Amino acid sequence: MGKASYVPAAALAAVAYGADGLCIEAHVQPAKGIGDDPKQALTPEVLKKTITQVSQLWALRRQG
Repeated sequence: MGKASYVPAAALAAVAYGADGLCIEAHVQPAKGIGDDPKQALTPEVLKKTITQVSQLWALRRQG
């Protein structure tokens, strides 16, 4: 069980620690999603921002 507000930070932390992949639930209307827990699903806008941030961090990690 999770909270959508924690997902972006958790994704960044996972990549910073060494993860090469993530599994993130998203839905246009998270409350109506049928995933594990609709409260943890991101909206497409938040998912896009999270992917951008994670991609930048992953690229930095690969350089060092």
